[in-house]
Amino acid sequence: MTTLVWPILFGLDPPAFSSSGIGLQITVGACFVLWWFVLARILRRARSGPIQVLWHILLTAVLFMVLLVCVLQIPGAVNEEFQAITATTHLKGGLIALLAASFAFTLLQRLRILVRRRRQSTSRNWPYMLLAMALFSVYFTHLPQEWPEGLLGILLSILVVCLAGAMVVYIAANAFRVSWVAQLRGNQRLLAILIGLGLLAVTVLLPAVSLPNSPFPMIAGVSVSGFSSFLGPYSPSLAVFTGLGVLFGFLYILASVLSLLFNIPGDPDVRLTVDEMGVLDNLNSLMKSAVDVGEVAERVVEQTVEGYLASAAWIVMLNYENEPYRPMIVASQNISIERAAAAFDTAAFFNEVAGAKEVLVVQQVATDYRVRTSLGSDIQSLAVAPLGDGAVVSGALFIVRAEAYGFVKDDIAAIRMLTSYASLALEYARLIESTIERERLARELAIAREVQLRLLPQDLPESEQLSMAASSSPSQEVGGDFYDVLELEDGKVAVIVADVSGKGTSAAFYMAILQGIFRSAARLTPSPRDFLLQANRAISDRLDRKIFVTAVYGLVDQYTGVLHLARSGHCPAIRISASGEPSEWRSSGIGLGLNQGPLFADSLAVVEHQLMPGDVIVLYTDGLIEHRNADGEEYGVERLIGTVTDHRHMEARLLHNVLIKDLARFTGGQPSYSDDLTLVVLTWQHAPRKAVPEASGRP
Repeated sequence: MTTLVWPILFGLDPPAFSSSGIGLQITVGACFVLWWFVLARILRRARSGPIQVLWHILLTAVLFMVLLVCVLQIPGAVNEEFQAITATTHLKGGLIALLAASFAFTLLQRLRILVRRRRQSTSRNWPYMLLAMALFSVYFTHLPQEWPEGLLGILLSILVVCLAGAMVVYIAANAFRVSWVAQLRGNQRLLAILIGLGLLAVTVLLPAVSLPNSPFPMIAGVSVSGFSSFLGPYSPSLAVFTGLGVLFGFLYILASVLSLLFNIPGDPDVRLTVDEMGVLDNLNSLMKSAVDVGEVAERVVEQTVEGYLASAAWIVMLNYENEPYRPMIVASQNISIERAAAAFDTAAFFNEVAGAKEVLVVQQVATDYRVRTSLGSDIQSLAVAPLGDGAVVSGALFIVRAEAYGFVKDDIAAIRMLTSYASLALEYARLIESTIERERLARELAIAREVQLRLLPQDLPESEQLSMAASSSPSQEVGGDFYDVLELEDGKVAVIVADVSGKGTSAAFYMAILQGIFRSAARLTPSPRDFLLQANRAISDRLDRKIFVTAVYGLVDQYTGVLHLARSGHCPAIRISASGEPSEWRSSGIGLGLNQGPLFADSLAVVEHQLMPGDVIVLYTDGLIEHRNADGEEYGVERLIGTVTDHRHMEARLLHNVLIKDLARFTGGQPSYSDDLTLVVLTWQHAPRKAVPEASGRP
């Protein structure tokens, strides 16, 4: 048991214990791989701004040097063959290996944040580099001392060259990914330079305690011996990997310092400011071309990711189609809409940024209660930026990154600029969409208006006794006023004027229903009472609870001159005699659709009038008498009666035109009406032309 545990913990083989099997080496390697992931989890909570990363590496390096000097004072040495002499040598070697591995692992874990910053390509290059370094370390340290001849030797040589070449390529590809230096300004650049120089100085001092024969045997008054003498025998592979990690760190810090000192772009094809300007330029072009909100949203998230502002992004917009309005994901990039919706409480994030109207940053998404499930390593930090016109937030841009604390001050400024352009592009597209939609609706409503006007009688009955004129003008494109005239058998003429409560398309819909009822029921039951009873039963089931219809229905017998009239809550009919005597016919009745029981029938009354030569009958809707002038004065019934009285000797068409012109003069020539307006004028000119036929009967 001791023979197994001792090498796992301390690696070096004392003379009394000899165990160098492959299984033991794999176990030791697995322990350090596990330690890599433990450190990664611990360091994930550390801040990840460039200055914080560099400062953390410097503190780690100084602490490593101090602890290493202390550990090297432990008694114990190795002989000329680098074998342990005493038992304490094993403890010393184990501690040195743990320190060296911890420093190299921490260095690589922290530099990973800077190397992978904003770049999707380096997100792939980084793990490839680590894999190449690990494979080279294991393979190189286990090569046979005597190189085999023949084909096997050639294959081993090729494999060594390939591993070494891949490692060098990936190290070079990542060592100069220092685009983050472009975001540093003023004092930040100076501080980064000082920290970088300090790191380079510490790295240069490492040979003082790493070589077997240290060139600096005294450090801070303490005599030291090179720690590589202990690390190499403990684990040759770990020693090589640690050395490669420190070498990469030295190259990366050197490239960063040079870039800061001489303003050399470490990533020539991509620089932060260039990326941002490219994104803004693309969004500016998008504003001039795109007219679809969905297309603009797709392009915005695409540019956000391609501009290296995010590893993934999506846009949430308010859905205005159904109340209550809820935010919904309309576009995403590098993450599916289903995954984003399942993992994030988008409504909660949206409500917060909509209230604050400011960018919300969550540096560790795993600690936020609005994140519902584990997201994996590709999403560690989140920024949510409002989209809108400033006063109203209509959407939000979600930006995620693969590292915790992935957003620094300059990132927030870049996101604000991005979302301001994105908001303009989205608002412009929404404006274009609404304009197109309004034009489409206007065309459809114009067609509906034309259809509605065609539904009204195009030709009115004319006879020696009865003259008629009528018009209807909706306040909007279509309206709810309605009139119709139907010539029945036996010389009778049915006329109806109705007003559906409300205006617009809904009122026009019910108006069309009522016209269908009139055209069919008036022929079957011409009696005003029977017709209105049937109309009430037919239309009540179709009316919305808030809708009702007022109507006045008259039946004129051209043979006898008798007018039967019934009203269901409508304006009273006006009669002006040949002598100029006015009267209002006010029969009782409630509106259609207000009651389906006996109340409607009990309240409905029919009046009978004998028309005399020269009589004028005016039927109208309240839009006529309630229309106001600039002073707020209504046209009113009295003015209507006065105008009709003054022009009662005119035929119906001329009198109708006079009334419309008088209304226009009263309102100051307004081109439209505030309410639907319908006017029907009937004039009775002569006595009955002959007796009533025997089959006519009474209505």
